[in-house]
Amino acid sequence: KGFFSQFGKVARLRLSRSTKTGRSRGYAFIQFDSAEVAAIVQKAMDKYILCEKLLQCSVVKPEDVHERMFNGCNRQFKKIDWQLREAKIISRKRTRQEKQQRNSRATLRQGKQAKRIKAMGIEYDFPTPAPAKA
Repeated sequence: KGFFSQFGKVARLRLSRSTKTGRSRGYAFIQFDSAEVAAIVQKAMDKYILCEKLLQCSVVKPEDVHERMFNGCNRQFKKIDWQLREAKIISRKRTRQEKQQRNSRATLRQGKQAKRIKAMGIEYDFPTPAPAKA
């Protein structure tokens, strides 16, 4: 916004970002107060290299602007801490039924592993999983 405000007053700016990483998706929409300023910016900044990226600027007619093009404009991006969110899901309290299902799946897996190991000629006793507590 600061860079383009040298041409004139920026009415709205929407920088598209990835919700997962918070990084820019590589495109943005800028609306200026006057159409003359927008035309000057388009002429001056088209094919301009900014931060090692080639800018492609074009003027969009007011009737071609989608009503939701500037949804969330001028809003500070709030990065989601995906690791914290996943940690909460993983470490949540499990119900008795969920614990029983988990243990039954573990015993099935261990049974299959034991068969494969026995077929190779190796003797090994797998530890039994702890019973589900309330």
